[in-house]
Amino acid sequence: MRGRFAFFPLLFLAASAGAQIAKKPITVADAIGTTRLEERDYLAQDPNQVAHFSPDGMRFVLVLRKANLERNTNEYSVLLYHTADALRAPKPELLLKMSSSSNRSAISQLRWLADNETLVFLGENSGELSQVYSFNLRAKALKRLTNHSTAIDRYDITPDGGTVAFAAGPPPAKALEPDQEPSREIVIDGQYLYSILTGDYSHWEG
Repeated sequence: MRGRFAFFPLLFLAASAGAQIAKKPITVADAIGTTRLEERDYLAQDPNQVAHFSPDGMRFVLVLRKANLERNTNEYSVLLYHTADALRAPKPELLLKMSSSSNRSAISQLRWLADNETLVFLGENSGELSQVYSFNLRAKALKRLTNHSTAIDRYDITPDGGTVAFAAGPPPAKALEPDQEPSREIVIDGQYLYSILTGDYSHWEG
């Protein structure tokens, strides 16, 4: 049954797109700005590749992505559905939106905590680095759990949310001060340049 629920929002989006096609020809800008499921592998056998179900199975969320050409950003949104109503064309609840100006996703690696009301994910806004965030559905509260100096690539968290482990990118290489810049000149005294280039570093005699 979960597979059916997972594909329902996808069919709804496809039907909406079909209605727009009938009104006017599709342009490149329309294709880029189309709202789509963030998870690329939405035909996978595991429905949780698309719909992220709460541990008790009562609710699930979808992550959608849309390009904003004017701002040159990718806008991400998280929609909440109740599993029991999934086949009745329900209107989803918009939980949160974030936008990214980098090549990274604004919302990714989303998962539920064991309390069935807290979502955890990698998130970032324009001009920021990806960090681990949590969002509580009851309080509608977004909280950043990490403040690392570089972008976080992957993470894991205990079911109760008490411990977070993550992998992040290396720190950027520090530029040398002007007076520390290595010399670009080599002084050759008493040796032929050809000998040095061929590996003969013996002193010249004669």
